[in-house]
Amino acid sequence: MGNSKRNISNFSKCANCGACVNTCPTNAINVEKDKMYYNIIVDDTKCVECGKCISICPVNTPQNTQNLISAYFGYVDDDSVLYTSSSGGIFHALAKNILNQGGVVYGAAYSEDKHTVIFSSTDDVNLFSLQKSKYVESDIGNIFKKIRKNILSNRKVLFCGTPCQAAGLKRYLGREYDNLVICDFSCGGLPSHKMYDEYLNNLEKKFSSKVEFVDFRPKNFGWENHSIYVRFKNGKEYTKLALLDPYFRAFLRSLSKRDYCYECDFANNHTADIILADFWLYKKLSQMDNQNKGISLILTNTEKGEVIMKELAPSLVLESLSLDKGSYNIKNGHLDKQIVNRHLEFIDLVRKNNFIYAINKLEAVSFKHNWKTMIKQLIRRRRNEGSKKTWN
Repeated sequence: MGNSKRNISNFSKCANCGACVNTCPTNAINVEKDKMYYNIIVDDTKCVECGKCISICPVNTPQNTQNLISAYFGYVDDDSVLYTSSSGGIFHALAKNILNQGGVVYGAAYSEDKHTVIFSSTDDVNLFSLQKSKYVESDIGNIFKKIRKNILSNRKVLFCGTPCQAAGLKRYLGREYDNLVICDFSCGGLPSHKMYDEYLNNLEKKFSSKVEFVDFRPKNFGWENHSIYVRFKNGKEYTKLALLDPYFRAFLRSLSKRDYCYECDFANNHTADIILADFWLYKKLSQMDNQNKGISLILTNTEKGEVIMKELAPSLVLESLSLDKGSYNIKNGHLDKQIVNRHLEFIDLVRKNNFIYAINKLEAVSFKHNWKTMIKQLIRRRRNEGSKKTWN
């Protein structure tokens, strides 16, 4: 405990889930955005020490809500949707189901300049803006308040966010609602928004243009080959396989994530109705093969989630999986000291120099590896350009 104040300033751990920001009755809690990571701060001149933020925090006052029911794997039976999805397109199917009932979908979207990730809804942006993986920490804003307003007006709502954000929403609402569906995913942690901003600034300088579009998981090289694609307003394009891109490489090497992500308690304590992931073990655990277009792993965590998956089944290529096999990605979070020490070394280099210097210092890609990977990249691109035409 850092001081005697009866608010979350006493807590040393924070996932930036948004629960305290949305629940504070005097708006004394805000997100500090000029630091390397989003940081929750309390304005003591506004705080009335009601203690609501303390009791609602899912990190420091945890509750066990996980209750896995079933496991499935599959993908949407629509190649045009599948191609514009990071994995098997299940989020799109969930969203369309809600929208067809006059509901609203909430999820992460890029800001107008693409330099930050914010939460928005289909009342303000199109569904595609909420699709796709976005490997950047996001600003939840006052979305929970808007969701509650929609729920109380008897509108169907789908919320999709990280496991900690899903937990934050559940704690904020304080009870179950039949017209709310919560979806989260197997999360690998969230990198710094400041590093992402610096990364895009460097690209904009290199290509002499502002960013127009960002895609962390395009399928130019197929679903199994992670890459990033950036398009600029002058028409130029940037495409790299993940390990050849400095920002993606920092994320995959577990260097740039928020401190709390290295000991996350939500990896084995999901609160959502439905949990999504990439089904990377499809070759080992099934005979399904959709030509590298994307296969999702789906876990139901509530009876509501189970009912929804049965409703969606006719629009999906879907198979069941035993829960003991399907829950392989649900595991206890733990601190790996070697990884954490490397992360801290990286952060120190970023603070003393900059992000690009730090990643090049710790994760230099050899010329030989770079050359070999580029050859493979060109081969994969030629193969996939032929198959991609049949997706549209």
